[in-house]
Amino acid sequence: MKTRALIRPAALAHNLQIVRSLAPGLPVLAMVKADAYGHGATALLPTLQQRTDALGVARLAEAAALRAAGYGGRLLLLCGVSDNSELDAALTMQLDILVHDGGQLGLLAGRNAARNPPTHFWLKLDSGMHRLGFVPADYAAAVAALRALPWCASVTGMTHFASADE
Repeated sequence: MKTRALIRPAALAHNLQIVRSLAPGLPVLAMVKADAYGHGATALLPTLQQRTDALGVARLAEAAALRAAGYGGRLLLLCGVSDNSELDAALTMQLDILVHDGGQLGLLAGRNAARNPPTHFWLKLDSGMHRLGFVPADYAAAVAALRALPWCASVTGMTHFASADE
């Protein structure tokens, strides 16, 4: 017998209700990268749209698929942008953009602000995983650099814990 995953929208809705009850008043962002980990992000949209405040995707193509499916809510682009064509696409789709290194920060700072819509940025702190993010000593300067962008609507801090058990 093959292993399979069965996603029940009612169970997903219930789980999101539990999350909201544990963090009342706080926004809920659901990660749907890799097509909701192979479960079909667009099929989950009716449930997610009603019960989350934003969705997270890894790549621009995933964001484009959700926009094409009619999702108009906030979308966080976890990989960030690495060149002007990616930045143009992210801005066109009105994505929140994750910034995790100095090269991305430089790209954003060098951008002509007149043609950019207000954009929400997320800034990643390397809290021990040592994969992506600014080291603690450089984090405050990165926050200041993002906030200095005339088109910065907000900066949200984030991290990826190095160990789920501690």
